[in-house]
Amino acid sequence: APISSVAINSMEMDFTCETCVWAPTAISSITADTKLPFANGAPIKQLAQNVQILDKNGQLVGTLNTPYANVTLDGSKVSTNTPRAPLVVADGSHDIYTAFVRDLNMETTYQLGLRGTADSILGLGPFGDIEIKGIPLDVKTSMAGLQGLKNIKYMALIDFQQAPPYTMVTTSVNIYNPSQLTLNIGDMSMNAGQDGFTSEVQVGVAILKNLRLVPGDNKIVSLLTLSTQTEAGNKFAIDIMTKEVTLNMWSTNNSTSNPALNAGLSSLRTGLLLPAGMWTDTPYAYGDMWSLKVLPSTVNDGLVEVTGTFNNPFMIDMKVEGIARPDEGEAIQYPSYMALYKARGYSNFLFPDDFSYSVQSGQSVSVTFKAPLRINGLTQSRVSAYVDELVAATATGSSPFDIWLYPRVRLGAYPNLMFPIWGPGSFYPGKMTITTGPDFPSIRDWFVKNAIPDTPVVVPAQPPPSPSPSPVAPVTPPSPTPEVPSPSPSPSPVIPSPVIPSPVASPTVSTAA
Repeated sequence: APISSVAINSMEMDFTCETCVWAPTAISSITADTKLPFANGAPIKQLAQNVQILDKNGQLVGTLNTPYANVTLDGSKVSTNTPRAPLVVADGSHDIYTAFVRDLNMETTYQLGLRGTADSILGLGPFGDIEIKGIPLDVKTSMAGLQGLKNIKYMALIDFQQAPPYTMVTTSVNIYNPSQLTLNIGDMSMNAGQDGFTSEVQVGVAILKNLRLVPGDNKIVSLLTLSTQTEAGNKFAIDIMTKEVTLNMWSTNNSTSNPALNAGLSSLRTGLLLPAGMWTDTPYAYGDMWSLKVLPSTVNDGLVEVTGTFNNPFMIDMKVEGIARPDEGEAIQYPSYMALYKARGYSNFLFPDDFSYSVQSGQSVSVTFKAPLRINGLTQSRVSAYVDELVAATATGSSPFDIWLYPRVRLGAYPNLMFPIWGPGSFYPGKMTITTGPDFPSIRDWFVKNAIPDTPVVVPAQPPPSPSPSPVAPVTPPSPTPEVPSPSPSPSPVIPSPVIPSPVASPTVSTAA
């Protein structure tokens, strides 16, 4: 046959699209050995395929038709990367297809068949290009399988949160894929247990978001939703704090959004060894030697230049995308700040809201950024003594130093932001140092310029005392004059004189001067 053998260098299958249940998208890199009768090898410029994929028993799995793609030549061998195309599973081949996926997942090496035709564009020099269709193809080839994804290693603890009745444990893990397959799976969940693979020993659910397995190492985020109100979950929570524990994981009928893939993964059983306390010797989030420079522009814009070294404590590609705010987590303090030990009552320098950097797993990066100064309520009467403390603290060219940093962190392909707490309680308590130069005393200019004016104390005027009212002498009514009756031959009635009432005293009104 003109095509005597085909080697599959790599193959990618996408199970995430809505139409991918029985037609996963496939991309492959292949090398074909041709036996076309040309003296200087096969002058093929492009190649297309119209093939059937057969399982290890020769049964039809599906068909794959790819358009023309450019090739590279090495003697009689032709290599090409096929464009994206659906692997269409026939209606009668569903069970064969799910068994094919299961075998690719579980076996060390899998042999499959390719049967059909290839079309080619040949470049014949002065005769131009010609198309040859229907080159027969009927070969068997083998490819490495995933071996049940047995090689999973724990790397680091990322986050630990109580969310009764659950505990959310976020970690980074490395899944080693020994195959030539790239599987785009999407979100995947598996039951998790400590002693076996049954519902009786289940402690929670392990979730892998945006899972895309490539050949070799796959460093990803794993979220374990642990139920501590069950006997098995409570036992696991206690055991993991005191000893190594193997977390067993197994797939279910709902592990992914693709029911055909779920059927193919039905036999997946794997385990993850967790260290006691989930502690590993990972790098600190940042280095312990920083530097600070006061710039000529600092007096006007209040920005100093800070340089620090940042590491990757999570062992997975990491991006810091700004500073977290309180509405993004209960434990978050805002703003994130830096402080000299000699002036701990104040956060002297702030991390800017757009603070950002990227650092790959196992690497470090030096980051230089503009840090805003903070007046922090200092008034003009206090600022001089405060700046004197700062300058005195750095008189030797360095000072003890600490930071409180609440970054917004994105890890690998994990879609959710993480909000770790990086502070002196976790890293370098009392051991950080920041170096300064002869420019540092000029920091005084900005603080003096921006200190809050002292507010004079205004004592309200007191009104003068009101005068006391003058005493008023009482008025005594005159005594009535006694009437002496005139002698009369006949006694007359005595008519008493009217009683004159005593005058009433007028009220006294005091008028304030």
